[in-house]
Amino acid sequence: MTVFLANGPPDVIAFALVGENDAYDAERLSRTLDALPKTSLPLIIDLGNTTFVDSAIVSTLLECFRTAATSGRALALVLPESTGEQVRRLFKTTHLDSLLPVYDSWDDALAGIRPNDGSSRWRCSSQRDAG
Repeated sequence: MTVFLANGPPDVIAFALVGENDAYDAERLSRTLDALPKTSLPLIIDLGNTTFVDSAIVSTLLECFRTAATSGRALALVLPESTGEQVRRLFKTTHLDSLLPVYDSWDDALAGIRPNDGSSRWRCSSQRDAG
């Protein structure tokens, strides 16, 4: 597993998973997520260069979503066309794309979590369909 800080806007925390990510990497991903600053800044996880994830990584992402929703932090997963076919198929066949806040592009992810009411509050992950 390779985790890179992603080149995102300054008002979000963003990183990317690259390559194959399996049970061996899940603990490191969990530690990376736990080490993120405890802030209200939204979190965007870019899966555009991810070629493989297994159930341990999915479990870690689901836990990240639960933690974000509980704490009121906005979370978005970017799953563009460049994402590995196995990852895209996994998200579709398991309906993860309906459980997690998944977007096709950075622009869509930012639009999904940015406030649309003129306020400065980010929308919580669990509010993405209500906006």
